[in-house]
Amino acid sequence: MQRKYGKIVGWGKYAPERVLTNAEIETFVDTTDEWITRRTGIKQRHIAADHETTSSMAIEASRRALAMAGMTPADLDLIVLGSTTEDYFCPAASSLVQAGLGAPGTPAFVVNTGCTAFVYALATGYQFIHSGAYRNVLVIGSELLSRALDWNDRATCVLFGDGAGAVIIQATDEPCGLHGFNLGSEGEDGDAIVFGNPVPGWNVPREGYPNKTGAILMNGQKVFRFASKVLGQASAA
Repeated sequence: MQRKYGKIVGWGKYAPERVLTNAEIETFVDTTDEWITRRTGIKQRHIAADHETTSSMAIEASRRALAMAGMTPADLDLIVLGSTTEDYFCPAASSLVQAGLGAPGTPAFVVNTGCTAFVYALATGYQFIHSGAYRNVLVIGSELLSRALDWNDRATCVLFGDGAGAVIIQATDEPCGLHGFNLGSEGEDGDAIVFGNPVPGWNVPREGYPNKTGAILMNGQKVFRFASKVLGQASAA
């Protein structure tokens, strides 16, 4: 098979209607809009409605990407979903997206690498294009983190929200589009962000974290130092 380049021909996003502002968070957490904004730049975040799921948000973003590209679900050769908050352990959220879009038989799988899930999904999807195996690949990032938060923990609840984004990568012979990726992993610091118990009753204690409710737990200073280091390295690569 001849190696191909891959270019983005369509993109779409979905953000839930409900918006939670910093001012609202001030009413139930010991923090302020000024404190949040100065440290994170975040003024508001979107929160999913009760009926919304990771897969439903991914489906909506994907439909918008398909519309921009002038394509139908039948044109897709592969679906790759990056997510940490799947609807279930099984079936995979990617399969729910495939069914919801109406793309019968299209291969679909999930990439779960935490905050970098979409980047890894994009890199993985691109390789199927670059190898010549597929022509049209749908790559999605979708997270429903509001249900994984301890809303009394100001170190985490101010940072996360819900939403989805999708892109369609299409094969081309032109040397354009995506050219490469700079990926890495540092599991030695994996205890800096822990989302240990996504299913009620599945209790896997982690040393140093007294909260065993299943909410996301984070060492913010450690994460900041790590991000500052690796983003600088990635920019220089």
